[in-house]
Amino acid sequence: MLKKNNFSLLTGISFLLMVLLLVFFTCTGYMAIDFKKIFQIIIATLRDPENAKEIYGTLWYVVIEVRLPRILSSALAGAALSIAGTGFQGVLLNPLADPYTLGISTGAAFGAAMSIVFGWQFFGIITVQLMAFIFAFLTLTLVLKMATLNGRVSPVSLVLAGVIISAFFSAGLSFMKYLAGEEVGSSIFLLNGSFCSKTWN
Repeated sequence: MLKKNNFSLLTGISFLLMVLLLVFFTCTGYMAIDFKKIFQIIIATLRDPENAKEIYGTLWYVVIEVRLPRILSSALAGAALSIAGTGFQGVLLNPLADPYTLGISTGAAFGAAMSIVFGWQFFGIITVQLMAFIFAFLTLTLVLKMATLNGRVSPVSLVLAGVIISAFFSAGLSFMKYLAGEEVGSSIFLLNGSFCSKTWN
């Protein structure tokens, strides 16, 4: 177990490292931008977005409209994945439990792919994310039902149930890709974790 002081130190170092990496990746790319210029653009945008847009032109668009939404989205996604893994291990009291082992990620991917393939827009802009969440919840419910015997959940049966459900949804996901035809690209980009289309919205 980590001592409280060691934990605080590691947390502080990790946060600082994350901030430095965010700045580094904002600077790098097809168009390299100076470290100081990045901060100037961000500060100017916080003060007066329209004025900053006129002053910095293309640089403003690259930093504010293209790079920052993608970089922040990827950071949030990484944080969400770590929280999900920790949550599963804590709630299910199983060090092997995570969204991938239990098939929850595959179920979520199936729900998202289905909403893309059939063009569902029940809930507007968040339809894909909401369908992924609903199917993730259904997958977890199925896995827990299958792994429960006499009111107890065995760690071994939990993992085996996750593998079975994951295989089922993997087959469904392959079928969704087949149905997508020429539109399969959008599904694959989503499932591979592409952040190319991310905007502030």
